[in-house]
Amino acid sequence: KDTQFLARLFAVIPRRKGLNSQPLSADSVAVTPIYGTVLIISNICAYKPRLSEEEAQFAKLKRMANAKNEGKLKEPENDTLEDDDHAKSRCKRLLAAGVMDALTAAVRFTDSKATRLITGKALLSIVEDQENRGKILQAGGAKALMTIIQGLLPPPKTNTSNAEDIPPLERPDIESIQALAKLSITASPLQVFGPNEGALYDAIRPFAIMLLHPNSNLLQRFEAMMALTNLSSQSAE
Repeated sequence: KDTQFLARLFAVIPRRKGLNSQPLSADSVAVTPIYGTVLIISNICAYKPRLSEEEAQFAKLKRMANAKNEGKLKEPENDTLEDDDHAKSRCKRLLAAGVMDALTAAVRFTDSKATRLITGKALLSIVEDQENRGKILQAGGAKALMTIIQGLLPPPKTNTSNAEDIPPLERPDIESIQALAKLSITASPLQVFGPNEGALYDAIRPFAIMLLHPNSNLLQRFEAMMALTNLSSQSAE
């Protein structure tokens, strides 16, 4: 709730690259405070992880195993500050304090994969609330996500089907694609990708990868289909 603190936190991330027009490499000393700042932002706005049915069952079995040793079955502790309503409120405060300027600058300023992945994770939390998505688009959030995604994906294979063009992505790698998909579901392709049709076509591949990737969960696959459906509404081509 301390807007002055948030403003000073966001100011750690440089806004101009000066004479150097290329993003800083991952091993640059200047990347460390940027990564730390983005990590703090991501932790502040993070929603509590949503467990799949299998993960919830595994957690229950783990508690039962511990109960045999301690003589009592402990129910999972619920911190009210980590519930969805509080996370949603924190995201709105960060957005009002100018977090998008900081996150998009972090993407422009460094090509560090770790920094960009954490930035994508933070953006995924902020886009969770549909009311935030218009402001994210206005601040260049879609362009920042496309930059992150393009850095994650290897060049497409030629003369192969989509099923054969599935790069080895981990679950955190898919979060940036999911964030872009959420933006693409609730806004027109023109609002998300601008008038350049090339940017729209570039989005097809990551959405198709999220749809087909073995590490994608059911929600990510559903959102990939919704995003692709919305893209196809732009034109017959």
